[in-house]
Amino acid sequence: MLRSILAVVVIAAVSVRAEWPLSMNDYDDHDPVTSGKLVAWVGSDGTDAEIMLWNGKKTIPLTNNDVFDGYVAVGGKYVVWVDSLDLSADISEIFLWDGAYLLPGVPKAINISNTGATAMCATPHTDGKNVVWSQDNGNGFEIMLWDGKTVTQLTNNDYDDTDPKVRNGRVVWSGYADGPDGEIFYWDGDSVIRLTDNNQADYDQVIDDDLVAWKGGTAGRGTDVYLYDGVAITNLSIGIAIGNVGSLSISKACIAWTEASPIYYQVYLWEQGNVQTLTMGDDDNIDVANYGNRVAWLDDNFD
Repeated sequence: MLRSILAVVVIAAVSVRAEWPLSMNDYDDHDPVTSGKLVAWVGSDGTDAEIMLWNGKKTIPLTNNDVFDGYVAVGGKYVVWVDSLDLSADISEIFLWDGAYLLPGVPKAINISNTGATAMCATPHTDGKNVVWSQDNGNGFEIMLWDGKTVTQLTNNDYDDTDPKVRNGRVVWSGYADGPDGEIFYWDGDSVIRLTDNNQADYDQVIDDDLVAWKGGTAGRGTDVYLYDGVAITNLSIGIAIGNVGSLSISKACIAWTEASPIYYQVYLWEQGNVQTLTMGDDDNIDVANYGNRVAWLDDNFD
């Protein structure tokens, strides 16, 4: 069983490590996410899954109910998650905590999807001002955007739109318009733009203001990293030996990712039009994350 959440595990150019437990119990704690000093994760009360939060000082439960709570995301002071009201009927809502309390020590969660227990909501994401999620309204999953006051439905079609990401009101997601291979769609604040239309799978999209990046490829050719800068699409993996992209991260106009080149996964950074190779060697580097041009990753053979 997992017995702790590690608030910091950083291995980068200077190989610095720091870690401490945020939870210590007899239940599984998993799927940690962070924003600033906040760390949220999915824990348990011994009966079902609950949302837990480290607020920089102590761990507090954000939920305490008889339903499954999961798929947590954090941005700014917002914590959002899926509250599964009825797993057997695929009914769920999106809840948000913005730091408010009903009573001292009792968090006040808000139902922002507010479907009246008539739909299935999934994959929430927040930038600290807006919240997006996918919602099955009976004819496939559509993309929903909450701007702090109202909910706007961004898509209305007969195929699934999933896994949305939001940044400063701009949204990117995968849509299955042509069958099993996903395509990338982008909401620029005014209209929906289809960024890809091809025979390869495009997925794992990330966004930072007007920059969008994603993975794209086929089983036979491998995967590459693509960038949309508001004008054109660029393949950032050109010049790297054909391989598969692992993790992908974007922050402050910088993109970091891992890619097999050709056997071991190495770390790459795109900044201002240039790609840098950050690692070289005979071991895998995984789970990359970046804050601008500061990059952290896990060296699989680090001692």
